[in-house]
Amino acid sequence: MISTTKNHFLLLIFAHTLILPISFSILTVNDNKKLQMPWDLDICYTLMPETTVHITHILGQNVVLNVHCKSKDDDLGEQVLTQGISYEFRFRPNFWGTTLFFCNFSWEGRSQSCTIYEYNRDIDRCCDICMWSVDSTGVHGYNKHTGKADVSICPW
Repeated sequence: MISTTKNHFLLLIFAHTLILPISFSILTVNDNKKLQMPWDLDICYTLMPETTVHITHILGQNVVLNVHCKSKDDDLGEQVLTQGISYEFRFRPNFWGTTLFFCNFSWEGRSQSCTIYEYNRDIDRCCDICMWSVDSTGVHGYNKHTGKADVSICPW
């Protein structure tokens, strides 16, 4: 009984002196006097939130875009998009950070397959919502924080 109490006491001391100060050292107070992580992506690294990939067709009127996305485990089927129409799918990145989705895009005799979500590339730039547009130059990914295109893949 004394040994068990001693072990609990040592664990409490350890948590109090090492773990709690480390945990609180990453927190800051923002302008609204609320605690927040020092980066904007804390939820992405702590909770592995559901991620949405959103693809918008901006190739022009009268152009049909075929999109077929899949991962190693899931085939999401073929989607047919017209100007201004979007397609999106949702998933939860795996614990190991190896989640990968790729899509085949085809329109007017052109076809290109590219990686639409790769954990290591996308966790910092889009985390829980990854916005992509498809135009006549390729597929462009937008940074969630800046709203600007920061990745271009699949040049035609």
